[in-house]
Amino acid sequence: MSDFEYQLLWQTSPTLAGIKVSNLFSFPQKQLSQYREEISFYNKRMEKSDLCLDYLYTCAGRIFVLVYRKKMLIDALRHPKTAVFLTSEGYPDPRSSDLPQILNHLRRRMNQFCEFPHEIGLFLGYPAEDVFAFIRQKGRNCKLCGYWKVYFDEESARKTFLAYDKSREILFKKAQEGNPVFLLITT
Repeated sequence: MSDFEYQLLWQTSPTLAGIKVSNLFSFPQKQLSQYREEISFYNKRMEKSDLCLDYLYTCAGRIFVLVYRKKMLIDALRHPKTAVFLTSEGYPDPRSSDLPQILNHLRRRMNQFCEFPHEIGLFLGYPAEDVFAFIRQKGRNCKLCGYWKVYFDEESARKTFLAYDKSREILFKKAQEGNPVFLLITT
């Protein structure tokens, strides 16, 4: 397993396993030349299974790539409350726009502020209620902190966090057994 594959599994297993909309995958900018060929290979490989690796953002010497399931992400962004919120933040309406337009707007916002806009949680599949509460509470007063800050359904979030951890464990075990990483990506 290459360093790129290790990082890909570590940072994006829930998405690769099909239980999460997307994950951010980051690495030092100096590794781009080393990773570029593998990113291209995996992007082509993933495309056949509705998965995509998309360069999103570069800041503070790191490159951020969004690994996502296209259909799941489109569905998540078209949820009525999410679509209304994103539109109010200047995004093209997810109900009538294509995904590249929406991701381009996210890129612009990230580059404009040189940080992650709080709505990134909606792109990562976090519960909209928790994302909206995070924005209102300015990240304070959460009930639980794990993959995201939880303000509402703690029990469900704990189960989700465990499922994400389990997906990583399963994919790493299979890779250590000699299975090529590109074959571990589920459709």
